[in-house]
Amino acid sequence: MASTRDSLPWYVVLSIEKDHAAEPSGHSHVLGLATRDPDGGETHWTLVQVISAIRDGERFVVGEDPDDQGAAIEPTVCPQCPRATLVVGTPTR
Repeated sequence: MASTRDSLPWYVVLSIEKDHAAEPSGHSHVLGLATRDPDGGETHWTLVQVISAIRDGERFVVGEDPDDQGAAIEPTVCPQCPRATLVVGTPTR
């Protein structure tokens, strides 16, 4: 039996807003996402809003195939600094 979380529709990521200030040190962070919503609309999300939505059970995917669990967006901590960011797929801990 599928859980409620498994039955929720996906938000499809249309674009990713990055913080390019960290690029000189070899990495960048996600600041926000733009999505196509389950109702067909579009939404801009800040990093904090995405993390909160994921914690509340919402799901975000890069690409058009919601069955591709490897393309799911997940919160993580940057491996090079103590900042929150997002990753595609399961974060390594």
